[in-house]
Amino acid sequence: SYEYIAWKSAIKDIKPHEIPNRVQNDNKEYLPDNLLEESENLYKFPDFEKWFFENDDHDEVKHNIERIIANLAEKKDYYAGNAYKLNEYIEEEINNLFPVIFDSTLREAYKKRLENTAVLFDMTELHHFRDIAASVARAMDTGSDHDIMKIAFIRGVLRKTVIEGLLRYEYNLYNREQQKLNPWNKRKKERNKTADEHGASSEQSIQELIDILA
Repeated sequence: SYEYIAWKSAIKDIKPHEIPNRVQNDNKEYLPDNLLEESENLYKFPDFEKWFFENDDHDEVKHNIERIIANLAEKKDYYAGNAYKLNEYIEEEINNLFPVIFDSTLREAYKKRLENTAVLFDMTELHHFRDIAASVARAMDTGSDHDIMKIAFIRGVLRKTVIEGLLRYEYNLYNREQQKLNPWNKRKKERNKTADEHGASSEQSIQELIDILA
């Protein structure tokens, strides 16, 4: 078609971007380990705020988030008065999520994703951030001896996964409560006792705890 020929003509002189040596996973000489200590700086770029897992992204996310919500609801008053203990609990849960979520397949996928990100940083001449992204990519390699649980950026991915899960729960709970107030959506006054027993903890608002964590 004319459109295809026009585009082919327009891009024929564009050369593919050469992947710099620094991005290659085995070039340790370019990527000192101390770059990993700066990994949290990647969050200066808004795009990284989208790097987290939703329920459909991984089999382990949904039921683990539901378990965390149930625990928070059960001890809501305690955690509301002990912000330190609340954050400590969330960090423990992040540690628990590492081995079940970041298996070898996902580590390889994240390595590739970070390498591609490093190339984009290189193209925009953000060389320091290129090196940070490339260093995290190297650490994500399954043959690496780095403890990825200690990498701030990767911990941030899982922390955001938890926080976003709590926010989704609270949003859905709010919508259900609004439906109850709608005169066109009247509910039965008496609920099944079994449903109450199984659903009481999960139906509690945990917004106060989300505010502390966020």
